[in-house]
Amino acid sequence: MSKKTNAYLLIYILSASSNYFFVKSGLSYSDPLTLMALRYALAGASLAIPLAALHRLDPIIDTDMLLLSAFTAASTGFWAIGLTYVDPGTSAVLSYTMPLFAVPFSMIMLHESPSRGNVIGVIVGFLGVMVYYISFLGSVELIGAVFTVINAVFWALYSVYFRKLGNREPMNVVAMQMLISSLMLIAVAIPMGIRIRLQPMFLLDLAGTSLVGGSALFLFWNLIINHMGVSRAVSVVFLVPALTILLNYLVLGRAPTTLELIGATIMFVGIYISQRRSLNIKGPTSSP
Repeated sequence: MSKKTNAYLLIYILSASSNYFFVKSGLSYSDPLTLMALRYALAGASLAIPLAALHRLDPIIDTDMLLLSAFTAASTGFWAIGLTYVDPGTSAVLSYTMPLFAVPFSMIMLHESPSRGNVIGVIVGFLGVMVYYISFLGSVELIGAVFTVINAVFWALYSVYFRKLGNREPMNVVAMQMLISSLMLIAVAIPMGIRIRLQPMFLLDLAGTSLVGGSALFLFWNLIINHMGVSRAVSVVFLVPALTILLNYLVLGRAPTTLELIGATIMFVGIYISQRRSLNIKGPTSSP
């Protein structure tokens, strides 16, 4: 890989891993849906404003864009709710089960035929998920684990569905996707009750998840895809949950259990197998 590609990867992995900690901290000051609505509003605006200045913003709002945004809102909503129950390392590991769900969704939505490796990888990956779940039995963290995997399902849906909009400019789609998702999230947050404390630390967390873990994350993911291709990129970005687990220990002092490590290893092996002759999923397959 070139030095430029290595730099893109480093920035992406650091951005994605740090995002879990920005959000975990931000949840101390805000309810999950309001935090994610504000995150997407700022992230979307940070992409839309430069595009508008360059006369490249194309604000098309049709059925496909609304459906894509609904998948995005559901994904990030379940992810943030799950993160109130589990630590960032667990959230990262379970979120990155997304490729396992992308395989069957691509079969259904895009009529793509999986290879034998895809099928074997999905089966192995889900065995790893089950092992990981066992470590949470009898604890409140199991609720967070379930919500986080539901997030991975919707993450896979919007990643696959992004291909239906493949004839549109990616950054434009991502900007509109974030802005519309923000409105959807706040529409759900209002009747549920908005909780927010505007403290300096909250504003720092919001800026971190919106810019570092939002617009920059999606921007560098697209740059990585352009330089490496989807299949190679997907196999490398699993450094994100690995780094998040390490940061989880260094920052929060939370070391993974033996059972969690075994489950995560089985999951990643399954995901690697399923992606070796991967489906060419273009779009925002970066973190929710």
